[in-house]
Amino acid sequence: MVSVYDITARKVAEQELSHQAFHDGLTGLANRSLFLDRAEQALRRARWSGSPPIVLCLDLDGFKDVNDSLGHLAGDELLRTVATRLRGVVRDADTVARLGGDEFAVLVGDTSGGLPAAAALADRLLAVIGQPIDLDGQRVSVAASIGIVVAEPQATPLSMFRDADIAMYRAKTAGRARWVVFEPGMRAEELERIELERDLAGALAAGQLRLVYQPVVDLRTEQVVGFEALLRWDHPRLGPVGPDRFVPVAEDAGLIVPIGRWALAEATGGNGRTRPPPRSRWRSTSRPGSCPAARWSSTSPRRSR
Repeated sequence: MVSVYDITARKVAEQELSHQAFHDGLTGLANRSLFLDRAEQALRRARWSGSPPIVLCLDLDGFKDVNDSLGHLAGDELLRTVATRLRGVVRDADTVARLGGDEFAVLVGDTSGGLPAAAALADRLLAVIGQPIDLDGQRVSVAASIGIVVAEPQATPLSMFRDADIAMYRAKTAGRARWVVFEPGMRAEELERIELERDLAGALAAGQLRLVYQPVVDLRTEQVVGFEALLRWDHPRLGPVGPDRFVPVAEDAGLIVPIGRWALAEATGGNGRTRPPPRSRWRSTSRPGSCPAARWSSTSPRRSR
């Protein structure tokens, strides 16, 4: 006796489960697991081909604003649209993945063109991402910051991710809608940024932040008509740290709001009214006027509300 069973449904279910395990459910792109596996394979091939893998990591600029203003459904549609555009730009040998949230990555399949070809690809990606998108009658635009890394001899998939992410962050802080190629020296700078963020989290409570006041002088009357309150950080190990170094870190870490509120309260005496600072805290000397107005620099009033 021969028994015959139709296992088509089971095989289809197995294939579907396998697809779900290695692909993003929202966009259909490869997910992080599949991307890491493909990157590992590319690194193995590089050992005998001599052609190192190239990875591009990109993060959308402006996605949060769309998500907050139009809702998560619109945000999901935007991600699907971006995914479709990315597929249309890369070659069949390339792997495009959604790593999570609004972060994507591309593993260049054919690296014979080297870094120039990867930079040209990054330009094409920026161009298609920057095109307006219609979301239920609302026309929106987003941009992207892209980090490019060429694998080093001892690279791993995770180290490539790390380095591409560092370069992507550099692109974002440099003005966004651009790409940056990773350089080894960026690792030390990223480590410094991480340490600054960690130390800055406790700087306010530790009393390490202070304001210095710079008089604003009317050149006609030579009278002080106001003050700039300038934020400074006296780091216990690094010494004075300028706002050009720590304010961007505070903004990215979400620390700028409490710092801004403290600066506002410190400069106004906590009552919302400006007060002239002691002359010992001026950055320069000039003839003091009567009741000066204050102006704040290095923190954003909009973020301090």
